[in-house]
Amino acid sequence: MPRKNRPPIHLLEVFEAAARLESFKKAADELHITASAISHQIKSLEKIIGFPLFKRITRGVKLTKQGRDYAYSLTNAFRLIDQASDQVLGNTHKSKVKVSIMPSLASNLVYPKLAEFKQSNPDIDLEIDSCEDLADLGDDAMDFAIRYGYGKWDSYQSKLLRRCHGVILASPEFLAANPIEKPEQLRDIPLICLSHMESAWYAWAKHFKLDNFQVSQPLNYHSYGTAIQAALQDVGPVGAVYELEKSLVDKQKLIPIFDAKTLLDSGIYLVKNRNKKLSDASQTFIDWLIEQIESL
Repeated sequence: MPRKNRPPIHLLEVFEAAARLESFKKAADELHITASAISHQIKSLEKIIGFPLFKRITRGVKLTKQGRDYAYSLTNAFRLIDQASDQVLGNTHKSKVKVSIMPSLASNLVYPKLAEFKQSNPDIDLEIDSCEDLADLGDDAMDFAIRYGYGKWDSYQSKLLRRCHGVILASPEFLAANPIEKPEQLRDIPLICLSHMESAWYAWAKHFKLDNFQVSQPLNYHSYGTAIQAALQDVGPVGAVYELEKSLVDKQKLIPIFDAKTLLDSGIYLVKNRNKKLSDASQTFIDWLIEQIESL
């Protein structure tokens, strides 16, 4: 219907309520006006559209066929308006939280349980960036980051959430093709290495008391995430952080070798700009994150 021919919206609202409730009195109660006002406005609408909407009967009113058809269309239209308004107003009233979480922790711990958090906290509009460096904290909209490390990030404030443990992991397929029963065998197989953590395998050698240990077949990767992916693709064993990869271990996509687990000096940290004040919504998400991390 062209807008110039549309009846006044307040008359349509009155008619829709009266038709839906099948009572002028109930419509008056819902709209907080008098029943006589309902009757007067229905008559005004009938005059505009040119046909009767109700039959006046002894004990009330009854919709005409045209009135019933018109009311059905209006109810659907108002329902769409209400849905659009709820969506817009709902997003407006939500508290926004933007957080950066390292990919391994996000994939293995956060994302599988994220629906649970959102269901319990519908008023929080949560945005997660998956990233391994802290460059994204330069974004003023970023509230905080969750990182693995030693807690020493220049210009940032950090808080330890959990100390972590080191493990050696490999895929079932790699172990089937390369059975490893003794630590001495690490000398002769390809080992996944991180370029910035070359001493990791030598620390394991010291743990296993392997004298004069050398990595004979290094497979170098620049990031922790790509090293884990290489292990998943059956490339070789990788020195990993148990807490970050527990989900993969539980699913037996990666298997600990020798059942060796060592406490590390590093851990999972909350990192933020020093002058960034966390909102109540951010703290709610942090509390939830701590529960998930403590369950590891």
